[in-house]
Amino acid sequence: ASETQHVIEVENSSITVTFWDDEEVDGDIISLKLNGQWIIRNYSLRGSPKTLSLELEANRSNYLEMFALDEGSIPPVTSAIIIRDGNRNHQVSLRSGPSSNGQIEIRWIP
Repeated sequence: ASETQHVIEVENSSITVTFWDDEEVDGDIISLKLNGQWIIRNYSLRGSPKTLSLELEANRSNYLEMFALDEGSIPPVTSAIIIRDGNRNHQVSLRSGPSSNGQIEIRWIP
């Protein structure tokens, strides 16, 4: 099941998503989907950030979903995420575990 933990509005269709282990680096492994499509798989979260450039779909809500493949030594998986739309930064924390995938609803308002 997916749980929408944050809703943000962005002003551009091109965004960057930067993410890292939000707490102690403990071996968390994640995969991310944007609108049901894999954008990164089997990624070990680190203390240093990883950045992806993404394109949003117009006239709909876009969903960034985090899957916990390994919760490491300290469950649940927690990831800090910054979404940049060129004008603004939105920083949130996302949590995922075996029974629930953390999700961010991203609304592009052209």
